[in-house]
Amino acid sequence: MAVRMKRNPLHYGCRWDEVVTDPELVQARRTLILEAARALNSARMIRFDEKSEELAPTELGRVASHFYVSHGTISSWNENLHGDSKESDVLLAVANASEFEQVRPREEEMEELTSLVRHACEVSVSAGLDTYAGKVVTLLQAYISRAPIRSFSLVSDQNYVAQSAARLMRALFETAVRKGWPSVALLALELSRAIDRQLWPFSHPLAQFSDDRRRPEYVPPETCNQLARLGPAGDVESLLECTHGELISVVGSAKVAAQVRRALRCIPVLYVNADVVPVTRSVLRINVDLWPGFAWSDSVHGKEVQLWRLWVEDTEHARIYHTERISLSRRQCQDLSELNPMSLELMVPVFDPPSSHYVVSVESERWHGAGTAVTLSLAGVTLPQQHPISTDLLDLRPLPKTALGPDPAVLSLYSFEYFNALQTQMFWTLYHTDNNVLVGAPTGSGKTVTAELAALRAFRVRPKDLVVYVAPLKALVRERVKDWKNRLSRKLGKRVVELTGDAQSSASELGKADIVVTTPEKWDGVTRGWRQRAYVSRVSLLIIDEVHLLGSERGAVLEVIISRARRLDTAVRIVALSTALANPGELGDWIGVRPGESLFNFRPSVRPVPCEVHIQGVSGDHYCPRMMSMNRPTYAAILRYSPDKPCLIFVSSRRQTRLTAMDLIKFAAADGSPRRFLAQGRSENESTLEGILPLVKDESLRHTLEFGVGMHHAGLVESDRAAVEALFASAEIQVLISTSTLAWGVNLPAHLVVLKGTEFFDAKQHRYVDMPLTDVLQMIGRAGRPQFDDRAFAVLLVHEPRKGFYKKFLYEAFPVESSLPAQLADHINAEIASESIRTTQDAMDYLTWTYFFRRLLMNPSFYGLEKPSASSVSAFLSNLVETVLHKLVAAGCIAVVEPVSVLEEAHKVRSLEPGVASKHSSIVQEMHVANPEHSRSRAVAETFLLRPLPLGHIAAYYYLSHRTMRHFSERLSRSIGDGALLKLLADAEEFAEVPVRHNEDRLAEELWRDLYQNFIDIDAPAEELLPTSPPPDWNSPHVKTRLLLVAQISRLPLPTVDYGTNIVQDNMYRVLQGMMDVAAESGMLHTTLRCVHLGQQLTQSEWASESPLPLGFVNRSHRDRVRRAFLNIGIGCVPELLFYTAAELEEKLHKWKIPRDSIDQVMRFRRQISIPTVKARLHEDGRGLAVSVSFPSRKETTVKDSWYLVLGDPLADELYAIKRLPRKLDRGVQPTQLLLSGRSENIASLRLYIMSDTFIGIDQELTI
Repeated sequence: MAVRMKRNPLHYGCRWDEVVTDPELVQARRTLILEAARALNSARMIRFDEKSEELAPTELGRVASHFYVSHGTISSWNENLHGDSKESDVLLAVANASEFEQVRPREEEMEELTSLVRHACEVSVSAGLDTYAGKVVTLLQAYISRAPIRSFSLVSDQNYVAQSAARLMRALFETAVRKGWPSVALLALELSRAIDRQLWPFSHPLAQFSDDRRRPEYVPPETCNQLARLGPAGDVESLLECTHGELISVVGSAKVAAQVRRALRCIPVLYVNADVVPVTRSVLRINVDLWPGFAWSDSVHGKEVQLWRLWVEDTEHARIYHTERISLSRRQCQDLSELNPMSLELMVPVFDPPSSHYVVSVESERWHGAGTAVTLSLAGVTLPQQHPISTDLLDLRPLPKTALGPDPAVLSLYSFEYFNALQTQMFWTLYHTDNNVLVGAPTGSGKTVTAELAALRAFRVRPKDLVVYVAPLKALVRERVKDWKNRLSRKLGKRVVELTGDAQSSASELGKADIVVTTPEKWDGVTRGWRQRAYVSRVSLLIIDEVHLLGSERGAVLEVIISRARRLDTAVRIVALSTALANPGELGDWIGVRPGESLFNFRPSVRPVPCEVHIQGVSGDHYCPRMMSMNRPTYAAILRYSPDKPCLIFVSSRRQTRLTAMDLIKFAAADGSPRRFLAQGRSENESTLEGILPLVKDESLRHTLEFGVGMHHAGLVESDRAAVEALFASAEIQVLISTSTLAWGVNLPAHLVVLKGTEFFDAKQHRYVDMPLTDVLQMIGRAGRPQFDDRAFAVLLVHEPRKGFYKKFLYEAFPVESSLPAQLADHINAEIASESIRTTQDAMDYLTWTYFFRRLLMNPSFYGLEKPSASSVSAFLSNLVETVLHKLVAAGCIAVVEPVSVLEEAHKVRSLEPGVASKHSSIVQEMHVANPEHSRSRAVAETFLLRPLPLGHIAAYYYLSHRTMRHFSERLSRSIGDGALLKLLADAEEFAEVPVRHNEDRLAEELWRDLYQNFIDIDAPAEELLPTSPPPDWNSPHVKTRLLLVAQISRLPLPTVDYGTNIVQDNMYRVLQGMMDVAAESGMLHTTLRCVHLGQQLTQSEWASESPLPLGFVNRSHRDRVRRAFLNIGIGCVPELLFYTAAELEEKLHKWKIPRDSIDQVMRFRRQISIPTVKARLHEDGRGLAVSVSFPSRKETTVKDSWYLVLGDPLADELYAIKRLPRKLDRGVQPTQLLLSGRSENIASLRLYIMSDTFIGIDQELTI
């Protein structure tokens, strides 16, 4: 048009004076654009700002664009449709579309159109037949009714109407959904299906199977009419309940009855189960479970996916509060069931007073009769009372750091001169009192410094005591250890010890520590045995970071840690750090905080650097295309808000880091400045990068760094991650794209933060689910550099249907709830094992110390309690504890013995939390539990003793689930093979959370094939170790765990770097230890020895049966040469390596021309091993064995190996005693005693096994 406009300006409405003054017609074209923008803005298809002339899309505009609907049609719908429009109104709205203006009625068509109105139209035609709208409505209904048409012109017009109406009706459905009109949306969806199927919604659903006689599900039309005449007896639900014989009597034919049954099973119905719990007074959480109620047939459903629409409606106010598209493939339909449903968590608003009920509806997008609805009554829902406590930020003069005192070492800890406003306000409480403190403040407000103030007071007042810092993630622990070792250790001389799955510290190291930085699980495991660990009693300060995560899956551990610290009644100061909270009162009361003195809960807006948050919705039902469409807005956000300052982009997966980086580079190149992200393209930066790039191992990262874009995720090696962090921190690269873990683990703030999507793939549900709001807030909190920025920006790119949710709830502080009930059994078991809980009444009283008890009273409906009365609460808690004890008894972890009434009265003394005992005496007086070993219906008021059993001790010591204990005890046997033992290990509950990412089912199959092709010939056949046909669920975390374990032993590369996971490495040894102890407790000698051998193989990454001299420590390419050299030298097993001195062995290997790196590997392995000298003597009474173990003097190594002493009878396959000895590096004899748990009938058959937990081939066996 721009070309023709200049050639013929008068045709386009331009005046001659405009052409003379503006030959290029720029102003005329600008006027056209402005008029179009105003028209679209009037139709609500875009948002147009007259001042800035900025254009922003709306949902209506996206619908119109997607379905090719004119703005005139959208304007007509805006004017003529409303929430209570009828079916005739919907049809007329579509017929009035400007797309049908050319469908003009003709005089010769009137007679036939009138006939069609009388015989083919099921809905009244409100427009006259002399209008194009009336003609369109008539032809459309005739098309649905399949009425014959004689006129050729009408046939042609009907074809056009049918094609366009299908598109327009779908667009109207999407419009109604976005406007929140449930009745109009349902009418539009039904009419859309009617057009697609040429079948009215009120027809029998089986009529959809009457088109193709070749399909086995074909149902004759006359049968459908016959069933329709039966009324309710002919409904799909009634027919599904009929037996085959009853169906024959209904339809009159066995063949037709079989066809009807097949067709009934193919109607794609989704069964729905839902419940509602209140989150706040204005927010409800609806938990929805979905599973297919039909049989997939390729001839009916095709080979792609079936689609449904789910929405939550308030029928009283006729509003849709949430909508979601459900897509299921054939594989998913086969995997889902009532026991394994697809689970959704929907957040919807609720008003005070609430409506009587909400309705969850699920409708198929393509099939009639496949809708399901569940009514949720809100009558029994108790909305929680809210008494928000917020701390006003006082207008105080910034406090100088000299307030810390005159010590120059303390002052040198901080590079700033003044504390910020929040730290100034809290300084006195933290640094000059011993009060417990709760700090609720936004991320990036300096909460770490507040924790350090409390630690500095502890160092000053109680210098010999221990400070414990608990962080929820290992990445956060590593950051804190790195920072504090650099500052507190170097400047104050404090010993900082890390205690995580990656860093195991000995009891002596912990005993000498000043600060322990740990994860919740590790500190929980330590404090479970507090009576045996003296350093636990040294703790004077317990710092809990991110305490708002109490409501997450791992939050139960945080709750137990704090409850135990308060229950032990030791002088431990608790400092809890959190984001802004909605219910700080209950949380502070539970921690022991004085509300007027040491409770600080600042509003989310209180930040050292103000942050401006922008939320943009991006349409698209499919995740990957939606992520791709977010790349352009991400690039635009960088140019607008942070063109020359650091930008941090968060994505959901490692793959997205790479794809996003490549697109940003492409956009920059298209703008003519491909290296714009290289810190303004300075040459000194490029030279710095040139020195770093050759050291980067990841090829994709090396490529993106050349253009100033970095990537950060767990799949990178540590050196690459450190290089990227250093480059971004020094502003040598402007953009860093990371997974969400960086928000917690590394302190790298930026001027702009972009969240590219707020979903992640959940392998359990095989779908993308929303990130927790806590994670979103944490990522937003990385926006703003206190020493550089006056303000910061955050851009959230979210799925369009979730835009309203984030707008409403992002800064509405959610209350912290408890996640303890779901994990209570394991924690009760740990308390019973440590004898902190000794009776059933103790178990009840234990709950009064928990945060769960307080939240149950404040938000009872959230936990499933209908009435918050004293009797109801007591009954609820009693039933909860009784259920937990039942589980532990069934798992063999505890036993219930005689009532306390026949024992000492001391056991009847109750241990209640003082505050709860005084405030809720009526509740705690009624809290009793029945004997878990009796019938659950028999209420027993007596208190029973609880005795921990060996399995309970094992679970508590190794931090294992009671489900794992039951799993091991039921499946371990004396005849179990190596393959079954490995599968048993992988099937443990601890591996249920191993992440299975999107499309990793294909990688699992690929790894499985590689393992079979490269499998080493060992005693156990491959079929025992690997999944076999029929193939298992490749999305199962347990199958992935088993494949990773076999791949580790076989030293085979993984399909991708991303496939591996640290969870398996972190858990496999303690789970294996627990399995070995269960086998030993059962007296299974050979099974216990197999467990030890399995641990050796996992540690050495080599199969024990491959060779008596395993060479897994040598490069694969050189193993055959080294093996031949050893045979020629005369070395056939590991102990023979020690027959030669180091110099002799190295000389002989040189003689056989072994490469230098392989020689170094052999010598390193030789230095690591040491074979102990063991002497054993049987006691005279035959009840024990005196053993002395001495290790040869060796140089200290980094390998912390231990040894097992196992006494047993191999002929009877009985184990009598087992003990683990750590390897002592100093010379001397370690005496120990092995007491026989039973007496062997044949003393001569007793054997003592001395086995390494690390090395293969150096075990010993002694005859007693």
